[in-house]
Amino acid sequence: MGKTKRCLKWILIGLIPLIAAGVFFYLYAGDYKPSEQGPQYFTYTVQTVTQRNVVEVSGNIEPLEEEDIGFLSSGEVSAVYVKEGDHVKAGTLLAELDDSEQVYNLAVLENNIEKAKISGSKGERKLLELERDSKLMALKKRKLFTPISGYVTEVDITVGEYTISQNEINTVIRVINTSSMKAEVEIDELDVPQVKVGQKVTFFFDALPEREITGRVSFLPVEARLTSEGIAVLDAEVMIDDPPQELVPGYSFSAEIIIDDESKVLVLDKEAIFERNGKSVVLHSKGTTEAPTLREVKTAAFGEGKVRVLSGLKEGDIVISASTQTDTENKPRSGTSPIQLLGLPPRPGSGPPGGRP
Repeated sequence: MGKTKRCLKWILIGLIPLIAAGVFFYLYAGDYKPSEQGPQYFTYTVQTVTQRNVVEVSGNIEPLEEEDIGFLSSGEVSAVYVKEGDHVKAGTLLAELDDSEQVYNLAVLENNIEKAKISGSKGERKLLELERDSKLMALKKRKLFTPISGYVTEVDITVGEYTISQNEINTVIRVINTSSMKAEVEIDELDVPQVKVGQKVTFFFDALPEREITGRVSFLPVEARLTSEGIAVLDAEVMIDDPPQELVPGYSFSAEIIIDDESKVLVLDKEAIFERNGKSVVLHSKGTTEAPTLREVKTAAFGEGKVRVLSGLKEGDIVISASTQTDTENKPRSGTSPIQLLGLPPRPGSGPPGGRP
């Protein structure tokens, strides 16, 4: 029995080197590979960006004024004095119908009025004068005048043509005033409190990609309108006071109503900010061999993935952050990071686009 125990002891002692060799082979000559993706550290730079508070709208530009003009009576066209593209002033005679019959009837009436002044009664003379006013109005309807200044964009009559007007104006000439241009745009009820008459508007036209045209808010109604989706909107008016010649009525646009002037703000990636004792802090690096230091900062929301820096940093400052990336066996890299030494938690699995490893 004693010999058997001694033999077993020597056998175990002899196996120890073999076991050690096996472990060594497994760890270093086999498939095992230590993690190379432990905590990764990123640097971020505080940047200055230009910010504008705007309300975005869109629509189609229209002339300041537009008139579809037509005769108020029927008859044969005796003259047309304009053509498409002509510029006319308000009150200009554009065309007229034959009025020979109306002129003759008016002349006969004038003669009757003169006779009534000599031998007729005062009441008869008064009736004839009222009839004359009516015939003068009918004669005026044979002529076509423009009520606005602008460009003639359409002439739909020719001399000798017979035009008919029955209880409504038969439009034959169109005039538009493009000395200024305007558009109606929808403003969401949430944006209405920010919009005021006179605010600057920047227009962007697809048809004029190289141009950025400036306008203004010209009118805000006092009553909102409900859309088919049940959303309250304000049908505001925006205007371009001095439009370029290449801007054509009907062009579509997108525009920005400028609520606040341009301002420069400091921004930083959210991933660079840590919470410690209820305060926001960063690990500030001086970019030298000196150790990074903790610095308290105040921030505000800015945009997706970023914050606005209100205090604690300046443009160009560099801060450090970390992530706890692990390998496929979930074995973090050994060692303690400077962030962990300062008591700051690494960010799990993060490596934001703005960071530099």
